Amino acid sequence: RIQTAYLWWAIVVIGVILRVRQYFSGRSLWGDEAAIAFNLAQRTFVGLSQSLDYDQGAPIGFLFIEKLLILLFGNIDQVMRLFPLFSGILAVYLFYRIARAHIQSGMFAALLFAISSSLIYYSSELKQYSTDVMIGLLLVFVASRCLKEDVRSRDFWILGITGMAAIWLSHPSTFILAGIGLMLFFAAITRN
Repeated sequence: RIQTAYLWWAIVVIGVILRVRQYFSGRSLWGDEAAIAFNLAQRTFVGLSQSLDYDQGAPIGFLFIEKLLILLFGNIDQVMRLFPLFSGILAVYLFYRIARAHIQSGMFAALLFAISSSLIYYSSELKQYSTDVMIGLLLVFVASRCLKEDVRSRDFWILGITGMAAIWLSHPSTFILAGIGLMLFFAAITRN
């Protein structure tokens, strides 16, 4: 049991280390990242709520968090990539929690998630993709509590509040929330 717990945590630590290593690799901003960075540097919060220049698009909550980080810590690449890094690290932890509780071969799935080169890369890119993954996993994690036998009304409130925040941070979250709504609807029908 103790060895298994260590293995789970080793997988999480590996995922975190790989993301942090990629974050500190020092690569320059590329095309789309530079376009988002230009919008963030040149616009106010109100300006970020309008159509972005250079055919860019991102959720308003993501843009506002990025703008706030720039105002607090400066307009440098590492600061602009900080929120995607945080999202990538939180995604590793959330996947670990979901895999441990709900996936038969969860440890293998968590390992694949932790070492996925695409997920590692997007954790260090000034785009919302890492945040999309984190928000999707957060919604699944919170919704899974609503399916338990000992579910309380508080669990549904948490899901509702998380869902409202998710829409501002992730475009795909609307589809995930629709799926969660259908799942909860069918779960309620089959219980009665």
